Amino acid sequence: PAVPLRAEWDAILASLEALGPVMALTRNDACVHEKHGVYRGVETGPHGTLVLDEQIDLRIFLARWAFGYAVAHGGRASLQFFDTHGDAVHK
Repeated sequence: PAVPLRAEWDAILASLEALGPVMALTRNDACVHEKHGVYRGVETGPHGTLVLDEQIDLRIFLARWAFGYAVAHGGRASLQFFDTHGDAVHK
């Protein structure tokens, strides 16, 4: 099942450190970027959000995020985020 999330993207990202090591996956038509580590050092700014850890180092533009879901499937749990077109932007 998929549970819709409130559009509180900064708060969600900041809370992920408590999960410990996870996989971060971002993709577009040209590539897939997959990293394993901890969402630590989350900093929110006027133009974007940073995740600055040794393993996971991201620049995220949350203004492009429109939908988020908590998904449980096949014994795995994930958070999945989409833009206004329904394209996956981060998992």
